[in-house]
Amino acid sequence: EMILYASDNQGQFPTNFDQVAGYTNQFPGSSTNGFEIVYQGSRNQLTNVADAIVVESGAWPTLEGKWAKAYGFADGHSEVHVEANGDFTAFEQNHSALPRANGQ
Repeated sequence: EMILYASDNQGQFPTNFDQVAGYTNQFPGSSTNGFEIVYQGSRNQLTNVADAIVVESGAWPTLEGKWAKAYGFADGHSEVHVEANGDFTAFEQNHSALPRANGQ
């Protein structure tokens, strides 16, 4: 839905889930199912489309006593990432959106 929205809006990702409501019934009204939009810029300006996180869930405990979060990326794929200590900082920093420099 995020990709479809961007395709219809000159590459711009939505700034809130209400903007993608017409693309899905997964995020009705103010319910986001625990997800947060973390990148709101243009898909066309990213140098790392396959690695850039656009949307992420809150963390939840796994059956193995670890923590997991779901991520949606700018190229449309999604992943569940697990951390033993619940600290997702390094993973998220390694997958943050990298905009093109001016003129590129």
